[in-house]
Amino acid sequence: MRSIGFVLAALLALAPSTSLARPKAKKTAAPTEVQFLGKDPHGPLAVVKDKVVATPKESACRTWAPANSLWNTVDQLGRVVGRARVTGMERYDVTNCDELVLETTSGRDGAGIFVRGDYVAMDLKAAKLTEKASKDLEELVKKRDKVVARGDNKEKDAPLSKRLITWTMPSGETFAVAGGRAVTVFRLDKGTWTVIHEILPGKDIAGTVFTPLSVLDMNGDGRPEMVIHEAGIDAYSDFTLTPNERGGFKSVEAGIHGAFA
Repeated sequence: MRSIGFVLAALLALAPSTSLARPKAKKTAAPTEVQFLGKDPHGPLAVVKDKVVATPKESACRTWAPANSLWNTVDQLGRVVGRARVTGMERYDVTNCDELVLETTSGRDGAGIFVRGDYVAMDLKAAKLTEKASKDLEELVKKRDKVVARGDNKEKDAPLSKRLITWTMPSGETFAVAGGRAVTVFRLDKGTWTVIHEILPGKDIAGTVFTPLSVLDMNGDGRPEMVIHEAGIDAYSDFTLTPNERGGFKSVEAGIHGAFA
């Protein structure tokens, strides 16, 4: 019996392994997504899946960022400049969302925007404007501000430097986004600023203050998004302007909002 066992073992060793083993099923890569947290309140800002920038699911504000989870910090031009950890959260009963507390563990704080997932920063540079281009831009924003309704907001507009981001693309094109009581996106064409997108609040949200936070290519398509903070009379949130196919932008709401109680 012992010799028969040796013969069987030898035959099995000589047989092709494929005749005994089941063929392995092909593994399908799990869908991946890039998640962004906003600045105020800290919580789900946007999600990128299949190159599309979208509003996070309603449940994201309770599931995305558990305690001690790590996120990359992003600066005003979308560069990853540090790491941060979720060190606390408070459930806001009005929205049933967790408003997060993040603390930087290495590097710099950045612009208050956080990301995790397969995000690669675009090589954007701070624009070096000529004196004329700088003055022209300031005049255009002043002219705009004169006609934008104030509503119940009687506060003086912040200095332009506090509500402006300018940048130069790898192609050499220069752009600017100016906040305040409106949002305007400009492109510099042969020394002249051209408006390519504008949000002028109607009477229902007159007095809302918009502050550009970061310019970053969220979905890696070579066309950067802009993250804007908006503060109204009784509520506040961040939102994203993402390029559309017509050369303009569409707004993508965040997955969390705050309120002035």
